[in-house]
Amino acid sequence: QAIAMALSPVPELVLARSAAVRAEEIVSGDLTVAVGPGKLLDSSWILAGKTDLRATLTELYARYLKEILEIARVSIVFNEITVPVSSWRRPLADRAIAEHHARELWGSVDGAEQEQSPWASLGVGFTMLDDFLTPDLASRARAELEALSSQGALTDFSRSTCNPGSRHLWLRFASEQERRELWSTAPALLELGDTLAGLPGAMEAACAKIGINAPKLRLQPSIMAATYGPGSYYVPHKDMYSGGSAGFENTRLLTLICYLNPGWQPGDGGELRLFASQDRVPDSQGAGRRIPDLLGISADHSESTAATSHDADRFVDIAPLPGRVVMFRSREVWHGIQEPSYARWAVTIWLL
Repeated sequence: QAIAMALSPVPELVLARSAAVRAEEIVSGDLTVAVGPGKLLDSSWILAGKTDLRATLTELYARYLKEILEIARVSIVFNEITVPVSSWRRPLADRAIAEHHARELWGSVDGAEQEQSPWASLGVGFTMLDDFLTPDLASRARAELEALSSQGALTDFSRSTCNPGSRHLWLRFASEQERRELWSTAPALLELGDTLAGLPGAMEAACAKIGINAPKLRLQPSIMAATYGPGSYYVPHKDMYSGGSAGFENTRLLTLICYLNPGWQPGDGGELRLFASQDRVPDSQGAGRRIPDLLGISADHSESTAATSHDADRFVDIAPLPGRVVMFRSREVWHGIQEPSYARWAVTIWLL
């Protein structure tokens, strides 16, 4: 209901009001539902004045509701901003995808293929293409990203406890205007994105050829470029949000990543770490999981409510070599990023 109301000419105002109402209910009632060990705010806030507490809760709730609103907006315009992957075919991508890639990602592999693919022992949907990009294109794309970074085009350093220190940039190339603008500033990145976007369609065709029932994916023509440096990393996670009864999930089904790190050597760090899954061991609720309860929402769109967790003892590290492309199931594969010793760049496309 709140989301429906927020889809108005002034959604932020509606969300702010809703957040303020809920904050006032807590401040005027039982503070222990939001303040204390394992709660949204730690015990020190018990001594805070009502004005400060009310403002902090309102800010937290408004931020959360805005995230939910963005998910709702994406769902509403899903078909308007995406295209079938079958409509975005590229010759290079068609030549790169082989039948064993389709089996690794969406089917099953036999003993011989398992021996050639270390990640097969994890039982996850994952495949990899080496040297998909030429060294020249990978080098030019990285140079353009470094130039954009120096111009301040990237986000500020992340302060999240999940991926501290990371920065990223979205580049879109769906419309002719977007393509012209990107070509004028970063032609190598446009070429890279356009070519990478052809891989899912090639994969779909390969699956159909050998009788694998793969999902019909849709593409939002855009890439996210992200960089990690010393001190930054990404904790084990899935590229999805857990649903709960209200179904607050993103729509990612497939993650596609291309690495742009010339000269990478063992010991440089920045590896993609793939984990096996295991049944989740119940634990105490963290602060992030308390927000939906306090708002009266029955679902949490964070990954903390997942029914499975990663098996920290069973993993495979994938080196972020230049021109290497990895593809894996967004909703199933637990993965993280190891801390690099120097700037690590990667470009990601999510298929929906």
